[in-house]
Amino acid sequence: MSAASRPTGGASRRGFSMVELMVVVALGALILFALQQGVMTQRRYWAAQGAAAQRHEAVRVAMAVLTGALREANLANGDVVILAPGRIRARMPLGLALVCGTDLAGDRLGLVAAEGRWSAGAGDSVLVQRAGGWTAEAVTALSGPTPQVPCVPPGGSVARLGRPAVDALSGAAARSFRSVVFELSPEAGGAWLFRVDGAQRDALAGPLDAGAGFLAWYEDAAGAVVASPASAARVVVRVATAPASWTPAASRQDTVTLSFGGRNR
Repeated sequence: MSAASRPTGGASRRGFSMVELMVVVALGALILFALQQGVMTQRRYWAAQGAAAQRHEAVRVAMAVLTGALREANLANGDVVILAPGRIRARMPLGLALVCGTDLAGDRLGLVAAEGRWSAGAGDSVLVQRAGGWTAEAVTALSGPTPQVPCVPPGGSVARLGRPAVDALSGAAARSFRSVVFELSPEAGGAWLFRVDGAQRDALAGPLDAGAGFLAWYEDAAGAVVASPASAARVVVRVATAPASWTPAASRQDTVTLSFGGRNR
């Protein structure tokens, strides 16, 4: 046998057949598809978790702000006025004091034993107990003791009122308030709960449901809806986050309903 025809190894070698190559390619494609599906599932999971966290935070913020504004409200005195189903005006309590008297004209109110942030209420309102009951008066300015109101000792305050209150009861309580508006309004392609304080407008929570993200109504003691705050036992507000159609049905929207009975006087 010549050297040219002698085998060069102990076994013959051959390449992959077409069928084997197709099997390898198919298996590789299946593995890549499975990996891609796993990555997409993880992305959807974390996106859903992020959306849920955003909804929870929106509800938490709305609950905290609304509770602070409405928990001490006196409905009969007009502390909460529903201007529209998605818009309310509320007097937020700031301070408490005792009335020692007024000046001769009645537009300066002497205050003693004051607590809270009375200065923040200047330019808005104060509830004063008068002979005919509680009334809300505008506070145009707040200052220290003046000769016109001699009952105010050092450290006391004098509130300048928008109209006279000569019959303000000496020794009665006075409450300082700041009036703000809460409303559902469009913002950045969604709906948000806003707090409007004069010219200041702040977005508080969102995105909320564009149609029913913020609703308010009055209820009587039996739970029936009433139109007038004078006959209401409580005010009820509901906050609903924007539904996310791409998330699982059980976690597409968060809704919270708050009921505030308010104070008696």
